Amino acid sequence: MLGMDTKVSILEAKSSRRYEPGVQRVGFFVEGRMPRDRRLEMSRFRLFLSLMAVAILIPSIVAADQPGPFRADVSALGMGNTGVAVPGRGCLWSYNPALLSTFSFDLSVPNVDLGANGKTLEFFDFLEDHQETFEKWEDTSWDQDDTKRDALLEDAEEFYGKRLGFRTAPLVGFATRNFGAALYADTRATVIMRRPALEFAPKTPDFAPPVYGRFHTDVVAQIGTAGMAFDPLAIGITLRYINRRAKSLRIDPADLDEVVSTMSEEPESYHGWAVDLAAYYPTGFWNIALGASFRNILGKIQTPGPDAEHPEENKESDNFYRNLVVGASWQPMPRLLLTADIEDFLNQVDNLEFGDQIHVGAELDMVLLKFRTGIFRGAVTYGAGLNLLFFKIDVATFLPAEESAILTEDEQRVYIGQVKVGW
Repeated sequence: MLGMDTKVSILEAKSSRRYEPGVQRVGFFVEGRMPRDRRLEMSRFRLFLSLMAVAILIPSIVAADQPGPFRADVSALGMGNTGVAVPGRGCLWSYNPALLSTFSFDLSVPNVDLGANGKTLEFFDFLEDHQETFEKWEDTSWDQDDTKRDALLEDAEEFYGKRLGFRTAPLVGFATRNFGAALYADTRATVIMRRPALEFAPKTPDFAPPVYGRFHTDVVAQIGTAGMAFDPLAIGITLRYINRRAKSLRIDPADLDEVVSTMSEEPESYHGWAVDLAAYYPTGFWNIALGASFRNILGKIQTPGPDAEHPEENKESDNFYRNLVVGASWQPMPRLLLTADIEDFLNQVDNLEFGDQIHVGAELDMVLLKFRTGIFRGAVTYGAGLNLLFFKIDVATFLPAEESAILTEDEQRVYIGQVKVGW
């Protein structure tokens, strides 16, 4: 039998082995880590999951018709429009303000993008090619043999009734550790050409085919901040002021240079605000990081008043629909990035199937060149980037979220480029 002194020495030895750092342990104890550290890490992870659960369980407001302002970055669009959990990139803090905690400095002076689908580019080429014919259309009687007008009508057949469009969103802004500010103007334009009315079915109508446009611009000023809730869990918040303007007009193809100035003449203005709440959590396991962003968790925008003739009077207000996005990023090797986001967790977007809510992406970094691909709303995206120190160029192509019964997928596919001056 063991003596009392021997028993005490064995208990002391066990006690010292259990709490001495740097020795191997069994069960839930890992080499080189104290049990308290392990419990603290697990509590941080549970806190991150709890925040996500609370966000999901918040009773959702009735789905509103008002989409919130959001500027998608071209580099993210090339990766399936993912980015809520990608650290170290100043261009992505609009996706998740908590990412402000992951880099030191980013400056855009400015960041300019322009995108359109292939059919839109063809349409504007058509208008430019026949601009002189549009100008002189009414100078010639409809029953006169006019080969130029006949050629215009023949070329116009492929464009009648097709809603085409383009987008641009120039931005200036900067971001430092845990703080960012940006100002941008997100403009979306839709153009459509109608078939001209024919009286008594003449060969050539009295009037040229009419072209209509609708222009929608969100001028947005936003600031964001982030901080450590419990290291390494970061929490971020974005505050936005929105000035929304919209205008419908008839476009004169004979004077395309005046479209922009006409568009900016006395458009109706509506004011709004919005708040995003987000979290970012690097797991410390195999370069995997998690992110969540609750876009428009709070926010309203003015809407036209009930009087159709005077919509600027007695303006009403509506909520932005809230969009909870969760995501993950994984860097299995230094120059390969894999991403996945799930958007609209609260199902606020009508007719959005679950499969279309899942976006995935990948990026291969070749130092000067970056190659990207992904899946967005069930369609493949492609992208590339060129990094020349203070001058960066990104391009991407994707299918827009809105489907068209008239346009084919090839005609709908958007091609977008972005030039950024800054660092």
